[in-house]
Amino acid sequence: MNKKRANQFKDFKIKAGYKNIKILTISFSVIFFGITPLLNFKPAYDYTIIKDILGVISVLIFGAILFLKKENISIDTIGFITGTLYFGWLLIGYFYAPVKYGAAQALENCLLYYLLFIAGMLWEWNKKDAFIWGSAMVIASITAFVQYPQTHYPISTFGNPNFFAGHLLMPIFLTAYFFKKEYGAVAILYFLITFAALALTKSRAAIFALLVASSFLIFLLLRNHKIKYLKFLGFIVIIVLTLLLWNKIQTQFTQDIRYYIWKGTWNLIKEKPVTGWGTGNFIFYYPYYRFREYFLRPQATPITNHPHCQYLEIWSENGIVGVVFFLLIIVMAFYKGLRKHSQETEEIFLFASSGILAVLIDNILSTNLTNTSTAMYFWFLLGLCFSWNKNSRTIKITGLMKNVLSIVIIVSMLALSVWKTYYRLVPEVYLKNGIAAREANNFLSAIENYKKVCKINSSHVVALYKMAFAYGQIGDLKNAERVYLKINNELFPHFAKTDANLGTLYMQVGDFKKAIYYYEKALWLNPYDIDVLLGLVSINLYQEKKWADAKKYLERAAQIKPDHPYIEYLIKTFPVFRDIKLKQQERSNDEMQNMWKRSKNRE
Repeated sequence: MNKKRANQFKDFKIKAGYKNIKILTISFSVIFFGITPLLNFKPAYDYTIIKDILGVISVLIFGAILFLKKENISIDTIGFITGTLYFGWLLIGYFYAPVKYGAAQALENCLLYYLLFIAGMLWEWNKKDAFIWGSAMVIASITAFVQYPQTHYPISTFGNPNFFAGHLLMPIFLTAYFFKKEYGAVAILYFLITFAALALTKSRAAIFALLVASSFLIFLLLRNHKIKYLKFLGFIVIIVLTLLLWNKIQTQFTQDIRYYIWKGTWNLIKEKPVTGWGTGNFIFYYPYYRFREYFLRPQATPITNHPHCQYLEIWSENGIVGVVFFLLIIVMAFYKGLRKHSQETEEIFLFASSGILAVLIDNILSTNLTNTSTAMYFWFLLGLCFSWNKNSRTIKITGLMKNVLSIVIIVSMLALSVWKTYYRLVPEVYLKNGIAAREANNFLSAIENYKKVCKINSSHVVALYKMAFAYGQIGDLKNAERVYLKINNELFPHFAKTDANLGTLYMQVGDFKKAIYYYEKALWLNPYDIDVLLGLVSINLYQEKKWADAKKYLERAAQIKPDHPYIEYLIKTFPVFRDIKLKQQERSNDEMQNMWKRSKNRE
């Protein structure tokens, strides 16, 4: 009787375990594919950080699923080795990165992506995942439709149209999955809605990526067709269109801001081509190598976070070694996926591989893989490509080792979720409050909120920079100087316009030697900063009485913006500057003559 009860209890435990696994599996799908793409946290300045936290929670749930499963874990050997090589190299990049807090922040997401890659390799994809993700994208698309008439800037739930487009490039290919599952009407309606939303973003990189990935999908669908070359139809169309539009593409590219950013990034890469500058350190060292004519473009900003090309970013931070390891994962994932497998896995590979390729093409011209809303799903789908071939060599993790691994995942993700909530999300709430107070000209309240940000995260340079500016606005120049110098000397030398602001601050307090020192630093970084040039004109003209130096800076300023009111005032007021106007007129006449000669040559 006792034996029978023991068996009954054992059966009950097994059934309860399977029930719990089922609940957790559904929870993972709902949170990762359904809620995460849609959820924002509006009280925060960066209201998309909540997506990072939900991604971490998803991995935590995945760890719990592994712990409850009685079966052993089998991970594809090639997928595990290539993934570990790449992410292991990023970890090594932390140790030689000069700016550790920047590298540490990058590693937080690297850990998340690596575990999602592992989760993808172990995940058993089914229809519910497709319908949950597809439903989320329909809601996100409808949100974009509602936004567009009001703003013409459809960010949906992603904070930026390009981020929305970057994410949408993956689930849009669920269309192929739905067709294969014989949900034809669903597939057509779903594609029309998501494609319309993608078109509204006006992301040229994403639309081109969609065309290339669609050509690849055609290739996969027709690779066994009796007409041998039909499978290449999509690629042929793209090549023909590219050749026909090549002159226009080339002109647009050379006038685009990316062209100038890439030139600067290449200068950065040439200094350390093999190992790079270290994980997460592009932003800190790019300003020294920036192509200075970048600042003549109307889209130029004081800070360049990313080079607008994922491959250049990997190369600049982790060297050619990092690029090779990254491409190795891609090559092996597609190699595994293109091998023969079951009908079910063939259906999954069609959409997963097309989505991955679309993201890879898009990130030639974008930064979407630096954003978690794209990167989390990219790495998950990449892992999924290693999950199908049961005849592949695998690494088996059994018994105690499986449980230990599961617990490590659970504990690390629990810690990371708390860390991201307290150290990343909460400061963004105070930052938003501070910006709102500043916009209302309540600078004292703004400063108090910025202080709260820095109490939690002392390396938050954006909050510090805004705090220094607010101190300057209330006339507390001593504290403004202290905070600017902290940024410049300890955290992020030459951040944004810190040097220029220090120059202005020292000019206000009458320390003209320091003002000139910082203005010259600012001018080295940006020779076309009209405010800095005119600041130097004022110091040399009114304080130092160095007319020749004042004239030198004024001439440079006049070349950049001749119609500036202060420039016009100085030229009218001081006779020594009047020949600057004549030089401008001579230059204009020369330009007109050159234009006339060129037009005659064309005739």
